Amino acid sequence: MFVFTEKVFSRVALIGLLSCSSACFSADPEMWEEYNIPAPDASWSAMTVQAEATLAKGQVLDLTKAGEIALSHHPDLVRRKSSVAAANAQVGQALSAFFPQISLGGSYSQSTGNSSGLSGSHRASQTHYSDSSRNQSASLGLSQLIFDFGQTDAAYQRSKHNAQSAAHDLENIILSTLLEVRESYFTYLEELSLLEVADQTVKSFEKHLDDISKRYDVGRGTKADVASASVNLGEARLEALRNKNRLEKARLRLNLSMGLEEDPGYEVQRVIPQSVFDIEQKDAVAQARESRPDLKSSWQQFKAAEQSLIRAKGGYYPSLSLGGTYSFGGKRFPLVRNWSLTPSFSWTIFDSFNTSEAIEEARANLREARADLATVRQQAYLEVNESWLDTQVSRKRMALAKETIESATESLRLVSGRYKVGRATRLEQTDAELALARAKAEAVSSRFDYERSSAKLLENMGMTEAKKK
Repeated sequence: MFVFTEKVFSRVALIGLLSCSSACFSADPEMWEEYNIPAPDASWSAMTVQAEATLAKGQVLDLTKAGEIALSHHPDLVRRKSSVAAANAQVGQALSAFFPQISLGGSYSQSTGNSSGLSGSHRASQTHYSDSSRNQSASLGLSQLIFDFGQTDAAYQRSKHNAQSAAHDLENIILSTLLEVRESYFTYLEELSLLEVADQTVKSFEKHLDDISKRYDVGRGTKADVASASVNLGEARLEALRNKNRLEKARLRLNLSMGLEEDPGYEVQRVIPQSVFDIEQKDAVAQARESRPDLKSSWQQFKAAEQSLIRAKGGYYPSLSLGGTYSFGGKRFPLVRNWSLTPSFSWTIFDSFNTSEAIEEARANLREARADLATVRQQAYLEVNESWLDTQVSRKRMALAKETIESATESLRLVSGRYKVGRATRLEQTDAELALARAKAEAVSSRFDYERSSAKLLENMGMTEAKKK
């Protein structure tokens, strides 16, 4: 059994290149325990049931637990792990060409040799009978490739690069899955916070409607004031209803990001990170070029295309192999022993341009792989810079939102005091209240936008968490 090991990942979410052929994956699931990921042949439906069972109703779900569930149960990961297993099995198949091929054969036969002929003046038919005869044989054969100008080695190297590429693709799916979990987790908390702001606004307008109604009853207010307060309350209630709908949808997306079929009824932890993710723009780009799995995968595909070209060029050259047999055979025991040793040399002088066309195909694939690598590098540069700029904007939004809340709170305090002594209108009071509500909502949105943009920046850099200084 062939074992192939290449370390390509770090951290708990970054999976090492698989180290066994396909037989190993069904028999050796322990290799996945370090990463808390089931073996590729596990049933996704069964895993989903287990995940939902661990999230009992009322249990608190934090961001770390959500990521662990996604890594263990998301169907995209199960599918990609199977692709990695298949790629590593192909490595074993390519390596087998370096080793001798052994065959064992045997045969047994029993037959008669009866014949008929014509004789005499009347040309009468005459049949000749003979006894039956037996023959038996057994043989052991061995063949070994000696040299083929690098064709077999190129096929082996190509399969290794393809296996490494598949492993980096798995790493990329892991990063994408963790990003999806983070984004849906923060979106759910954002909608939950916005719903609380909307509910507070509703309660505030209910109180004001009650106050204005009492003022109207004693002749100190107008019917227009009551109508205006009723409209404001209705709009606040509609916004709260929209927030509730968005919250329910965010819950569905959170379950989907973890790979769950249904909602187990868990509670979401409200604590979010408070540390600021600070990195220079040029450092973020450099980290991406070093760590992004799609870049690594594209590079391995390029190297595999190079090996395909080498293998195609080997078709112009001869191959040398060595074969041998050892056999027993004969009509009766003891059987006669025989052996043979057969060096062989083959060289296709003309193959109707098949080799030359294969070389042109390999060259075209190599050019395509080089272009794909350049595209991925450009895309990585664009995505890292965009997400870095988003984090800067979100951070500034948080600071401005905090200042706006302070100003809106002070404005509402002043307007409320003036309104109580009749020096401000009801419209001014309402505007001040709406301004404070909008400021609070903006503070919530900017905070969670920063968390999402930071998570996106980490993914675009090829990382699962920020490095600790």
